[in-house]
Amino acid sequence: MRDILELCVRLDTIAKDTYARVADTCDDPSVATFMRTLSDEEAAHVIWWSELLDAWDAGLLPDIFADGDDVRARMNETLADITAALPDPERETCTV
Repeated sequence: MRDILELCVRLDTIAKDTYARVADTCDDPSVATFMRTLSDEEAAHVIWWSELLDAWDAGLLPDIFADGDDVRARMNETLADITAALPDPERETCTV
């Protein structure tokens, strides 16, 4: 269960950082504002998952997955797909 929670933190961190980079490089103010909002929302998710991870470490959460291996495998596939699709931050720009 801990590794699943760590994957949740990692995936939402990637989303937060990606939205922030788009907001920082976007020429369209309305799109940049929207992306900043999404980044802020993902930051809240990162905090929530991190708190759940702390609760797990403290023994306060049960393992809720009947098939944790399948969940873990699917999340790792998602992480690999997202990582492969991320643009090079050095060439990243937003044109709308």
